[in-house]
Parts: sequence; C-alpha cells; structure tokens
Amino acid sequence: MTDDARTAVSAFESASAEWMRRHRAGVDEQPPMPIGERLAEALTVRVADNAGTAFRLVGRSSGGGGGAELYCEWAFVPAMAAEASSLTITVVAADGSSTTHTVEMGAHSTP
Repeated sequence: MTDDARTAVSAFESASAEWMRRHRAGVDEQPPMPIGERLAEALTVRVADNAGTAFRLVGRSSGGGGGAELYCEWAFVPAMAAEASSLTITVVAADGSSTTHTVEMGAHSTP
C-alpha cells in the first residue's frame, strides 16, 4: 500500500470512529463514505475489444477490510466477442490522468 493510501485509510478510520462517537451521542448524520467507494467514484473504467463490441457498464462494487485491502470492480455487458483477440482496459482518474492496458487473448468462446 502506498503512503497516500495509508494516509487515506487512516483518515477514514478516524472519521468513522468520530462518526460512531457522535452517533452514539444521538447525532443523526450520515457515516463517512468508505474509502473503497470514494476510490471507485473517482475512477472511470472503459473496456474495448478489437472486434468493436459495444460494452456497457452495468455495475460497480468496492470494499476493503482491515485497513490494508481495498478493491473496486466493474461489470460490463455483453461478453467479449468470440472473434476478438484482445481486450483493452482504460482507467481514468478524476484528475484526468489515465492508464491503458491491452490483454492479448488466446482462443475463447462465449457462453
């Protein structure tokens, strides 16, 4: 985990503890947004295959536990085209920076 991630997790844990203290004292307010959810909201994920499949985002989830693990996952439909031989994933951060990775696929079939 990077130092920035450790700092964000520590800040979230402190905010959560403070929220719990206030909640127990009767203050009615929303808990802080979980760090995994904040991360997922700050990222845009795009996928494309070399067959031109029109992928559509249908779901996203995020979470973590123990202050050390964070995950975000995105679900797209339809399945990758049977004739496609590569899948390109682009992740764009809220500041506009991005990274792209292309995975070359072997022979596959869709269900």
